[in-house]
Amino acid sequence: MSTLFIFKNNKKPFDKRFVCDIVVLMKGEKMTEKNPSYMVKNELTKINNLKSMLEDMDALYDENGDIDEQLLLNTIEGETNIHELLLEIENQVAEHEAMADAISLRIEQMQKRKSRALKTADTLRVIILSAMDKAGIKTIKGDLATLTVKAKKPSLIIDDESAIPSDYFKMKPTLEKTKIMQDLKEGKEIKGVQLDFGGISLQIRRA
Repeated sequence: MSTLFIFKNNKKPFDKRFVCDIVVLMKGEKMTEKNPSYMVKNELTKINNLKSMLEDMDALYDENGDIDEQLLLNTIEGETNIHELLLEIENQVAEHEAMADAISLRIEQMQKRKSRALKTADTLRVIILSAMDKAGIKTIKGDLATLTVKAKKPSLIIDDESAIPSDYFKMKPTLEKTKIMQDLKEGKEIKGVQLDFGGISLQIRRA
């Protein structure tokens, strides 16, 4: 078990048994909960507790009396499992993304099968319609379906859209988001929109 070289403000070293107790407290017992949110919360609680115990100790302060952030981070990393835990959760992220990719591939395959099935159904409809029309049959009643030949309503066929007069087009305005963003950044007030100043995001680069 690692030992923390930490001193009180009175310059007296901690009892090693007390230091070991801190380490055991921060390491904690094995978590029985498997929920990632619970596990992360548990580790963050450990980190906050460790910070509270270390903040009044001289070893964490530099020559200017400020907390040595790097030393604090190194201590936290050494005495908690937060790094390993978050990397393990990232493994789960990768697994779920791979699962999503596999599902997307399966969906694509099923969509192709769906298209083929619908195309076959349309072909069979044409066969039924053609046969009934040639035989002069208007209606066929069965136990599961009734087939009826009906006259179709007139439908529109577009031969050349570019040749159609503009009077027959609806002009839909297009929002210039790039211009809106630029004007907002320059301080211009625009009703109906506001600038999102963002926040933080996670970037994952896998080996």
